[in-house]
Amino acid sequence: MKIKRIETDTFKLSYHSNWDYDYVDNYIHTFYQDDGIGALQISSYISNSHDLVFDIYKEKLKYDNSTIKDYLNFQAIHCVEYKTNSDYIILKWIIGKENRMIFCTYSVSIDDVHSDKYQNEINEIEKIINTIEIK
Repeated sequence: MKIKRIETDTFKLSYHSNWDYDYVDNYIHTFYQDDGIGALQISSYISNSHDLVFDIYKEKLKYDNSTIKDYLNFQAIHCVEYKTNSDYIILKWIIGKENRMIFCTYSVSIDDVHSDKYQNEINEIEKIINTIEIK
């Protein structure tokens, strides 16, 4: 399968060509499959203060039931958020380096969480996240 690559001012990553890609103002990047059940969105934040340095352990305290996951080039905070009165869940990954943060979110219907399609999408999303390189 063909691999595509994108590069922004903040990060670069790779993804399989069977995923579609769209972006808004180079800040919100969305990945999805035409026959998929959810969408991965990636946004970034750069602090103007170079004194503000990402501390994964301090940042983790902001997210209930979060864990720290190891990836190829970084660690990420990972958590699942169940929205009250909603039919969706949101999976989050927060990645940081120096004064930059990358926020990855995957939203999907609760009805789809136990499906094979969900597990396949999560596996592909983990592969995409694993390729992220923060500039």
